[in-house]
Amino acid sequence: LVEVEVKTVDAVMAQVGKGVEARRVAETRLNHHSSRSHSVLTFTVKRTMVDAAGSKMSDMISRLHLVDLAGSESSDNGAVGASKAEKDARSKEACNINKSLLTLSAVVKKLAANTTDPKEPTALVATSKTPTTPAHVPYRDSKLTHLLQ
Repeated sequence: LVEVEVKTVDAVMAQVGKGVEARRVAETRLNHHSSRSHSVLTFTVKRTMVDAAGSKMSDMISRLHLVDLAGSESSDNGAVGASKAEKDARSKEACNINKSLLTLSAVVKKLAANTTDPKEPTALVATSKTPTTPAHVPYRDSKLTHLLQ
């Protein structure tokens, strides 16, 4: 995880380039450049509001997350021309990818179930059998979901 303050478009693009270089890819039967790791690029933009005299009034902070998810894998991971050690490493990698995607799916489902907007089909509705207390959202179960919290 790297956090870098940038002030120009060129500096942003340089950081994006570093992220692309660090991205893990490998060949599978279906994809010559399959992502083997998740990548998250988060833009945090801070806007400082000032009055006519130049005095700071307030800050507005916005975040935009761009996420490249590694694809889910079957146990027969399709490593092209790989040795046994490489296939074993790819199998472990596939397990980690699938676990992370499963956790992301669980977080999204919990968030959908916790909505209180009556227009949403999965909204929490108070009945005698179901409380309106939101369910725990397991953000900390993976690095990816913790980052996106």
